[in-house]
Amino acid sequence: MLKLMESAIDLLQDKYKSDETHYWVLCYTFLSLQQLRNLDEIIVKLCPLVRDISYQTYYRKRRDTIVTLSSVLWGYTSQDSLVDLERWLPQ
Repeated sequence: MLKLMESAIDLLQDKYKSDETHYWVLCYTFLSLQQLRNLDEIIVKLCPLVRDISYQTYYRKRRDTIVTLSSVLWGYTSQDSLVDLERWLPQ
């Protein structure tokens, strides 16, 4: 399972090669060996790596990162599965 996660993170990093913000958001939010206590600490860690990071930018990048990582890990996002469910089981 760890190997699968590592491969998914590598694919994510390749997808955002021109903008590593997503990778760093993932690392400092979920994968850091240091236990960061709150969003302020995460933002402080990101500041040297990401130019002009704001709370809004952080949340947007975090959401995009989670959706993309989910797609890599599971092959589709939960939003895609809702569309499929509606197609298979119309109301």
